[in-house]
Amino acid sequence: MFGIAVPSAKSKAAASVERRLYTKLMEQHYASVYNYLCWMARDETLAADLTAETFARLWRYLPSPREGSSLRAYVFRAALNEYRRHRGRHGEAPAPIEEAEDLPADSADEPPVALDRRELRRCVRAAVERLPETHRAVILLHGLEGFTLREVAEVLGVPIGTAKSRLGAAFEVLRRSLHEWRGDSGDVR
Repeated sequence: MFGIAVPSAKSKAAASVERRLYTKLMEQHYASVYNYLCWMARDETLAADLTAETFARLWRYLPSPREGSSLRAYVFRAALNEYRRHRGRHGEAPAPIEEAEDLPADSADEPPVALDRRELRRCVRAAVERLPETHRAVILLHGLEGFTLREVAEVLGVPIGTAKSRLGAAFEVLRRSLHEWRGDSGDVR
């Protein structure tokens, strides 16, 4: 009455292709998606959970190639959507990720220079964390992950002009934060 369905040769081949695609997605993007979600969620444990959920969802809904679409952008859009789903369900404001106390210093630097670099990293991290989510997303995708503006727009689901204006606004906020850190009003370039 209840027979066991034996997959055909075609479905076995399709399953094999799907497993290879999924494995390739994991190998190429897992670490960078986790890093991106750490910055977005500002919570390493939550970022790990969201990364796992992102890739579980990608397994259930493997992307099919679309003309003019970047697979990498598709993966990051899935990660951003997972983050947004979580925020929609929970809505809590995450705490900032704590900076490691003992950051490795560049051996060529004198101690005051190494301290300045640590302080600069803390200042930049704090400034990025203070950005509105929409601006933080664009600066992380473009500046940290190296996406082009076209890919950023694709991930965020916005026109390229919107991505460009958000990036400009985010850089302006960061520039002002660095001026405050330096205690001057000159341009940081």
